[in-house]
Amino acid sequence: MGMLNNEQKKAAKFTEGISVVIAGAGSGKTKTLVKRIENTLRDGSVKPEEILILTFSRKAAEEIRERSGREIADAHKITAGTFHSLCYRILSENPELLLENFGIGKFSVMSEEDEEKFLSDMVASRIDNFMGLSNKTVFYLLKNLHRLDDSRKKTLTDIGITRELDSVRSDFELYKKERSLMTFSDLIFCANSILSKDIAFREKMRQRFRYIFVDEFQDTSDDNFLLLKNLMPDDRPNLFAVGDDWQSIYGFRDANIDYMIRPHKYFRSVSKYFLTVNYRSRREIIRISERAIKRNKNRSRKKIKSASGKGGEIVFKQYDSWKDEIEIIKQILSQSISGTNCILYRNNYYGDRIKKEIGDCWVSFSTIHGSKGLEYDNVILCGVEDGVFPCAFNSLEEERRLLYVALSRAKEKLFILYKKTESVEPLFIREIT
Repeated sequence: MGMLNNEQKKAAKFTEGISVVIAGAGSGKTKTLVKRIENTLRDGSVKPEEILILTFSRKAAEEIRERSGREIADAHKITAGTFHSLCYRILSENPELLLENFGIGKFSVMSEEDEEKFLSDMVASRIDNFMGLSNKTVFYLLKNLHRLDDSRKKTLTDIGITRELDSVRSDFELYKKERSLMTFSDLIFCANSILSKDIAFREKMRQRFRYIFVDEFQDTSDDNFLLLKNLMPDDRPNLFAVGDDWQSIYGFRDANIDYMIRPHKYFRSVSKYFLTVNYRSRREIIRISERAIKRNKNRSRKKIKSASGKGGEIVFKQYDSWKDEIEIIKQILSQSISGTNCILYRNNYYGDRIKKEIGDCWVSFSTIHGSKGLEYDNVILCGVEDGVFPCAFNSLEEERRLLYVALSRAKEKLFILYKKTESVEPLFIREIT
């Protein structure tokens, strides 16, 4: 592992208590996290089996453990995984508690794909009850009803839609019960219920995991946070959480960035650290990314510096039609630009159309969500037009964070393709130029 800069060193130093690290894009947060784990084992006289690392993807958990393993002899004894996999482990290692609290014996976990397929089939079979709403809209409401404002909720209740959604939900619960199935959200719900109720068991888990590390803390949902609180003793909690609230793009999974931005609201005392040196992008790319996020009111304040200095190139290309946009992409790709390239877009539908036209040439294709954590020398951001990006169904603040993620993937060159309507430039182009 390379040398740490001063900010990283400060954050990686072992301390007791709650530490929250607010990192910028490309600022070496995983490196800092791994170093902090190493320092905790060396300076905190903590055993590897007392450490718990929680992430939001299996890949991230494995990467952190693998990187720790290069420096730490007993890294394989560290528990590392997703919030869901920890809950699965808690429930399957303690079947008597699951039986006692929920009447569930052996269970299988339903994949997200199976859950979505079952629910959308169920909605399709009753679509006549949903007052002419499309299958897609009903499915959206099924997942996101709790995110709507009160007046919309009231309208849906008044016209009987809420009742129909409840009926789909209760039939789904019955289906799972009959087959001993659990969804990912059931895992967290059951683990939290048991930990909240059973004081002795909660104490046992708190003794077992004395030090908790969380990656991508900005993606923590209320359920995730409750799990953390359940696992941490009230008197001497130890938590080290890293993330970047500017890159919080999972509102549809109930991520709540408030925990990252205002940790003092949730913990008695917090040490806050900032990682502000970007080792990925040229200064020009950092500046335009910052312009994108500066419009958001709900965010941390930090000034990002570029380790590689000036020399980035930003090119805006206006297209008039779909055909025109494809021609522009082909033209960019035909220039012999060196290094890695990626074509980014807001949704899969848009991306599939581009792939059809351009074919699987040597270029990477990705949704903006899928590109998070990755970096490319050259990035082509497509489809910046009102209604497409920003998407009309999402909060504008979250769409800006998506824009920030898209722009900050680029190291050297950034091509931004946009469409004017009636001589007005799209919102996002007006905001970043």
